[in-house]
Amino acid sequence: PWFIEVAFWDIIGKAAGQPVYRLLGGSRDRVKAYASTGELRDPETRAQDALRLVEEGFTGIKLRIRNEDPRVDLAVVEAVRVAVGDDVEIMVDANQAWLIHGFAAYPRWDLKRAMYMAKELEELGVVWLEEPLRMNDYDGLSILRRSTSVAISGGELNDDLDDFREFLTRGCYDILQPDVTFAGGILTCRKIAGMAEAANVAYNPHTWTNGLGLAANLQLMGAIPNCTHCEFPYDPPGWVPEGRDAMLAQPIAIDGEGFFLVEKDGETFLTRAGNFRTTPRGELVTQQGYPVLSDSRSPIVLNPDAGPWQVTPSGAIRQRGAVQNLALVRPASLDELVKAGENLFRPLADPEPLPTAKRRVVSG
Repeated sequence: PWFIEVAFWDIIGKAAGQPVYRLLGGSRDRVKAYASTGELRDPETRAQDALRLVEEGFTGIKLRIRNEDPRVDLAVVEAVRVAVGDDVEIMVDANQAWLIHGFAAYPRWDLKRAMYMAKELEELGVVWLEEPLRMNDYDGLSILRRSTSVAISGGELNDDLDDFREFLTRGCYDILQPDVTFAGGILTCRKIAGMAEAANVAYNPHTWTNGLGLAANLQLMGAIPNCTHCEFPYDPPGWVPEGRDAMLAQPIAIDGEGFFLVEKDGETFLTRAGNFRTTPRGELVTQQGYPVLSDSRSPIVLNPDAGPWQVTPSGAIRQRGAVQNLALVRPASLDELVKAGENLFRPLADPEPLPTAKRRVVSG
């Protein structure tokens, strides 16, 4: 599974003494960040939020536009544009790829509404319109893209090469956004990025998971030439780096020019000094209290409360449910990883040979 694949890339990078983005091609050592907000707020409040984000160093801001009345969404975008001026990039996300009902009122866009919104957003200088239609509405997305000068983006919830082949063949998107923690892992997403590059399409991955997801995607972004922006999930007070990156030794932050450093002080990906501590019983755990599978110099850390794995008394890893919080936090050899999770990685036994069929001789 691809969430294990991300951990393997971390092992490979540390064994080679190179950051993952360099092993994949090493296109750049920093990526331009944009603040990705998540809540629906009134125009005045969101305009004040935008001004604060600009003061913090961001040069791009993404807004959610999923109000029942599209005029409310447009009023929010216009208020932010007036507040920040023309030098700050504005992106918008309609969250229509997969409709999440049950929490609040949630509009369902059709092609006509998407085309209307795109036309209005052109006047506001919006850089891209994200997920304006369902995730597999290839025809609708293609029509919409041809109808507007606003870039159309999406693909964060699609998870195989076939989907992205269709997007590119049919001309659905100007920007693809597969997330390495959703769409097949780092290697598969590197393939998708190459496909996109050949089609002159940008690749700006979704990162709205947690600090591990952001760190993993950042390594891919550093390896490819067609990434223009990195999503920075951030919408205080409900969504802040301290919470998003709680499993890391320190939160990921932008530099003074609004960029992410893919590599900083010789460290990359998931590790930082000071990740571990010892309990009064002598057990090795992370600073947050998550158990470590091995007491060797190359342990694997699991979050049993939030993550999908649990450790059996024999030291094996057992799958529990959904997948996002497996954190490989220090180098480990492949032998150690396989030994720790033998139930998960046990090789298949050789199949018993099939009986040889007796040949029937048919006389003429």
